[in-house]
Amino acid sequence: MDELNLELTFSLADVAHKDRDLYREVCQSYFDLYGVAIKVFDDNGSILFEVPGPSALCQYCFKIPPCRQACIHLVNTIRRDLPPFQTVQKTTCFTGAEYRVAPIHYGTDVVGKVLFGPFLPPELRDLPAEFLAMDRSIDSWEAWEAAKRFRRINPRLADQIAKNLATVIEVMAFVGFKGLMTTNMHVQSLSEAFEEINQKNQKLESQIARLRELNNQRASFLAAISKEIKAPLTSLIGYAEMLQEGVGGALTEDQKEFLKTIIDQGESLFAITQTIEELSRIERGQVEITPKPVAVVDLLDRIVRQGKRLGAPRDIQVKLIPLQDPIPDLFVDPDKVHSILQRIMNNAVKFTPSGGHIEVSARDDSFFGATHNSDNPAVAISIQDTGIGIPPEHVGQIFDPFFTVHRGPEHPYSGTGVGLAIAKAYTDAHAGRILVQSTPGQGTTVTVFLPTEPPGPLEQ
Repeated sequence: MDELNLELTFSLADVAHKDRDLYREVCQSYFDLYGVAIKVFDDNGSILFEVPGPSALCQYCFKIPPCRQACIHLVNTIRRDLPPFQTVQKTTCFTGAEYRVAPIHYGTDVVGKVLFGPFLPPELRDLPAEFLAMDRSIDSWEAWEAAKRFRRINPRLADQIAKNLATVIEVMAFVGFKGLMTTNMHVQSLSEAFEEINQKNQKLESQIARLRELNNQRASFLAAISKEIKAPLTSLIGYAEMLQEGVGGALTEDQKEFLKTIIDQGESLFAITQTIEELSRIERGQVEITPKPVAVVDLLDRIVRQGKRLGAPRDIQVKLIPLQDPIPDLFVDPDKVHSILQRIMNNAVKFTPSGGHIEVSARDDSFFGATHNSDNPAVAISIQDTGIGIPPEHVGQIFDPFFTVHRGPEHPYSGTGVGLAIAKAYTDAHAGRILVQSTPGQGTTVTVFLPTEPPGPLEQ
């Protein structure tokens, strides 16, 4: 637009007011494509148009005085400052969310700006420590759940989106100001901008579809490999048990010990194949939840017995904290919930040194569920250990499939890294949640919140 270097004698607000419905339609179309809030300002910092996006985190922060002050400062800064000519500015919120501010030009003058955001960059996996340190009342889990409602956008794509929208508005404003462009030029300029966006959107949709296909292929591959391993493994364990029972003749003590090792290791490998099969079913959406009333005490007694059996060889003490008040029954799938607690207990025993302690407790509680603005009745079941703990930077990753924190010569712990991923998936399927609190060198507490009533319409 070098040919448009004319003397600036207009206000963007004046022109935008005349065609406000068209401007709103353009902003709304960008929001519909990307799900990220959009604001258009004039050069005085006044909002001309806006399409609000998810605001749960903003509402949460505004309840906390230090965060509210930081929000107000950030908003005032964005309102006040105009970005340099032809430069898309990056603004990072104290919560880790990002904004893009693109200038709206008329010739060589900046007459307004487009604000695209907030959104989350793909690499952000947890809230910044500076934000969590702003006030002791900040609930990291609640704040992170609110933050995850923001769309994840690649920073380079965000730059291009903000720039493209600013360019579209520039064209619209120029037509309105000068009245010298024909309708065909106006439509052509908009069409080119939207065509570029549509092409990028189609490319993104193609990439997403490809990622889903690859994920399904991985799940199918894992299921197939597991099935192929189980058949010969079952035979191996069966023949070893027959030899152990003396079918092939008398055995020496060494031979008996060797066979016991073969059977134990075979059963361990068999359990791994079952776990991988279970994960593949979850990833393909082939798991069904059949909830019914379940007594909490029965679940706790069963998991404590299992923990005592696992911890006995290393003198790990597992005990159930007596329930102080009556606990309502859960409304869950008992097998799936036992699987959740079993996997958490297995980890507690695995990472607790000899002579350590594990405590299991339950309390009547509630949590903010999927139904908007409602507290769901729930029971909180906690398993607390005195193990080696989890580094803070890895707490947000422990539920990712195949992720293991402690691996290497200094941490000789075996495992596939899928147990907690399965536990998280089953908890989500019940509209529950898992909270992890850990201090390296002191231990970890994993709390599972599970419903006591059938889910509401939105949760279903």
